[in-house]
Amino acid sequence: MLDDFDFSAQALIAGLIFGVAGLWLFREGRKNLNFRVMIAGIGLMTFQLFAKGWLQTWGIGLGLCALAYFFWE
Repeated sequence: MLDDFDFSAQALIAGLIFGVAGLWLFREGRKNLNFRVMIAGIGLMTFQLFAKGWLQTWGIGLGLCALAYFFWE
């Protein structure tokens, strides 16, 4: 089961960066009552559990950040 996870430095750094960004987006979305930004923040905090490699982690994370940017009002 642990063979499926990527514990490389790139994946751990990406997880930290996108987790903090997701927490910030969730808090800002909740404060401004912007549910789309809140969902993007939750996605940024949780997608790392399902990503297989560091490249996939960076790709999905940047995509979710771009999505939150377009949802920002």
